[in-house]
Amino acid sequence: MHVAAGTLIDGWPRSISGIDMQYTGPQSWHQADQLEDDLDTLAALSGIDGAALQELAPLALCHTYPKNNYLFYQGDPVESVFIVLDGKVKLTMTNEEGREIVLTFVEPGGSFGIVAALDGGGQVGNAVTTTPCRLAKIEAKAWVRWLYRHPATLGVILEQVCVRSREVCERLAQQVLMDVKDRLFHALLTIAESEGECDCGGDSVSFTRPTHQELAIQIGSSREVVSRALRQILEESDLEEEGRRIRVRGSWLRAPRTG
Repeated sequence: MHVAAGTLIDGWPRSISGIDMQYTGPQSWHQADQLEDDLDTLAALSGIDGAALQELAPLALCHTYPKNNYLFYQGDPVESVFIVLDGKVKLTMTNEEGREIVLTFVEPGGSFGIVAALDGGGQVGNAVTTTPCRLAKIEAKAWVRWLYRHPATLGVILEQVCVRSREVCERLAQQVLMDVKDRLFHALLTIAESEGECDCGGDSVSFTRPTHQELAIQIGSSREVVSRALRQILEESDLEEEGRRIRVRGSWLRAPRTG
């Protein structure tokens, strides 16, 4: 797979000038002294007992990633399971034309890479940081062995997988069943959710929107149609735009997205 020059994976170039580089992994991985405490404080892992966490912590390596860092790509062979300690990671799927579907976002306490680790297949989608992140990385085979040594943890992991599956189904339904204007509106809310910066005392978030062409690729439309739909959205909703900066009320991000 060829990716844009300067794209990072695990903090290192995936390609330069369109030429794939051999990936050997970052050299700044370090064992986290307080990883057990970190895991213990994450609400999403609260159902895992202390003995299991004590055994898991030495298996993990921690690293801090910048925003927009690709951790793996769709179809990559499975190597690791990740746990988010701080920050947010976006899971996506893309086609050859560059159209992107956001599957879900993973926040602190969430893990990803689970499906590929369990079935041994390639990665289901792409994983990219949307904020600076601190992640725990566990070798996939070691994670599976740990999981089967602690069967009680299966319930916690299964609950995460079920929640993630429901989110993915809802997002895919939005992409397939909505018209262009609604797809664009939800795409803007997704960007606000992942990249927005709080302002006005937390009552709204603002973000720099992609270009009309980039939005068209993302939602499977044309630049001209996106331009018209965006004008309609700005006229009919209370979204505000100044240049490419858009402000969204926080209540839109909390409300159910039913189209």
